[in-house]
Amino acid sequence: MAMKEPVNLRSYKKKMLRNRNRFRKFLTRIEKKLLPGLQALLPALEKRVWNEPDCLQCGKCCKTMSPTYTEKNIKRISAHLKMSEEAFKQKWLRQERGGD
Repeated sequence: MAMKEPVNLRSYKKKMLRNRNRFRKFLTRIEKKLLPGLQALLPALEKRVWNEPDCLQCGKCCKTMSPTYTEKNIKRISAHLKMSEEAFKQKWLRQERGGD
């Protein structure tokens, strides 16, 4: 299996800074009027975004944001820890503000 090239966070930061104003305008427009079909696009977009980085090469996201767990992750991790899924959720997970 070929190793992926490490994520270049500096290039991501430069790209973000270049597009900051455009992104803010975009978010403002979305807040005022939700685009039809946007919700249907999100699952596919999320998969594409999370396929890009190789967390084993970087891991810096974990220092600044909370991880997201799927039910499959919770089942696997709780089984590894020999805990029920509910006990794992109660002990280790918390809902972020504004989360569903």
